[in-house]
Amino acid sequence: MGQLSTLTYLRLQENALSGTVPDSIFGLSALELLYLQYQYNNDWACTRSSGEVVNIYFSEGDATNGMNLGLIGKILDDNLANLTSLRDIRVGYNHFSGTISPKISHLENLGS
Repeated sequence: MGQLSTLTYLRLQENALSGTVPDSIFGLSALELLYLQYQYNNDWACTRSSGEVVNIYFSEGDATNGMNLGLIGKILDDNLANLTSLRDIRVGYNHFSGTISPKISHLENLGS
């Protein structure tokens, strides 16, 4: 991702992603929108061309049921301060850990 230096929007919400967020995301200094929310807990169904209805529900997982935990690890730590152009971040419905870094206050564009 480090080669995407002009990337401004990264919208990966509602994709049933799992694992940790790559550190390279925090090197995207032009990034304005980072949407990682709803990696589980989506209740949708779709119909295939054959007429079969397929449920694509991403239930919240845990360590015992083998279901999707969504994204994990630390997301709002000091690395977040590197995203100096960030205006909006959405990370709900995942299993991130840790605390929100006070350096988030350095993101002057956040919420604008």
